[in-house]
Amino acid sequence: MTGRESRRNGATNGVPRLEVRGVHKRFTNVVALAGVDMTILPGEIHALVGENGCGKSTLVKILSGYHAPDPGGSVLVDGERLQLPVTPTSMRRCGLSVVHQDLGLLDAFSVTENIRLGQFGARRLTRAIAWRRERELALDSLR
Repeated sequence: MTGRESRRNGATNGVPRLEVRGVHKRFTNVVALAGVDMTILPGEIHALVGENGCGKSTLVKILSGYHAPDPGGSVLVDGERLQLPVTPTSMRRCGLSVVHQDLGLLDAFSVTENIRLGQFGARRLTRAIAWRRERELALDSLR
């Protein structure tokens, strides 16, 4: 078992699962984030709470790769620094995902399609999506 796998299974050796250090984000003259620091240990559940415009969505969008942070901050997963801006591929590799407040992001998609978006497996020969397998994986996620 690798160090990352053992940390995912709860053996942290004092290493946070997610660590955000000094993250800043400015949109022209508007400061959205000013030096955000956050530490999340394995098994912890956190909620971002605050009034409109305080930077909750901006932080989540930085962590999910939608926005790039301003230079200088860092994001670490299991003690390993992520390249910024974060990419969806690096998020998946680290085993992280974001649960958005608005669950109807793709109304025309099925539940399976919404859960598995960006992770579809294809059959080797035909390159077609293996829908039976995708439904099984979606059900596993829901369980």
